[in-house]
Amino acid sequence: MASSTPPMALPSAGTAVQVGAGVKSYAQAVDKKVETHAYKFPMRYPVDINGELGFIFSEMKMVKVEEDFRFALVMKFMRFRPSIDRIRLSVVKTWGLTEIPTISFMDDYHVLIHMKNEQDFVHCWTREGRIMEGNSFRLFKWTKEFDVKKESPLAP
Repeated sequence: MASSTPPMALPSAGTAVQVGAGVKSYAQAVDKKVETHAYKFPMRYPVDINGELGFIFSEMKMVKVEEDFRFALVMKFMRFRPSIDRIRLSVVKTWGLTEIPTISFMDDYHVLIHMKNEQDFVHCWTREGRIMEGNSFRLFKWTKEFDVKKESPLAP
């Protein structure tokens, strides 16, 4: 039996695709705008700080960063840290968040999770399960004083 709807060309073929009113195309459905924070710091060269290379930022810039990262948590794995892909997959699929957080490594044991809203932050901060891929982890609130070499007092 023949369909009454004419076939549509793929957008990659260079033709426009018209979608009916109220119906989203696949590209529109999966297109999510990701909010990024642009920090405009001038180019700096590392300086020696207690025998290690590092950077020094003004208090004003650190206050701005602290405000932008007010919904950030740090995961500290006790033994070894899973890959970034496995951490992202686990967080997105099992933590029940309303928005996808930004997840990045800090070192071999610490992972920064930057939540997009306070609801997700509180939900994660108070969550019960602290095991991922058979590895236990602790959660800490990120602050500008956070140091990966010291245990943070800001734990739930």
